[in-house]
Amino acid sequence: MSVHDKPSEIKLSLESALNGIYDIGTNFTLELLRFSENYTFCLTQAGTGLKRIVRVSLPGYHDDEELSGELMWMKELSEDTELNLPEVFTGKNCSLIQKFPCESSGKIYRCCMFSFLEGTALKDLSGKELFSQLEKTGAILAKLHIQSQTRDISRPLKRFSWDIDDLLGKDARWGNWRGNEILNKKQTCIL
Repeated sequence: MSVHDKPSEIKLSLESALNGIYDIGTNFTLELLRFSENYTFCLTQAGTGLKRIVRVSLPGYHDDEELSGELMWMKELSEDTELNLPEVFTGKNCSLIQKFPCESSGKIYRCCMFSFLEGTALKDLSGKELFSQLEKTGAILAKLHIQSQTRDISRPLKRFSWDIDDLLGKDARWGNWRGNEILNKKQTCIL
């Protein structure tokens, strides 16, 4: 992938664009939660404290068809399972996917807005609480797998492959996992 704009540049551009693409008003704060394969922000409306998540996709990582497919699958999962998924909000143009330019580079970014779901990251848990949440995560993954195997294939979803090379290969999509500093030499030699 190419070099991307700094999170601070995306934040400034997004702050400028949000009121024009979503019906949220101008009185809000935007906080960067994470920058990885997306820029993920928490939008908090002043006065009400209402929170939303705004996910900004990296140019070239997913195309519109892949992003639309992901949102369609979320809708299917909401209908086919009892999983608690965020609501996806449409913009002023009635589309789920919105576009805005980065003011410093001129690159066009796509974003989606979701309802905020309370929770705790697994990395912040330990002991029995972590084990309990890992069991729940396994149950969720099983439901995702079952739904993906039984869904109506007449509505295709375009996604890139997550085969063994994309996950664990030398050129894995998210980088070589062997470079993680918390792993020892024995752990990195398993594959």
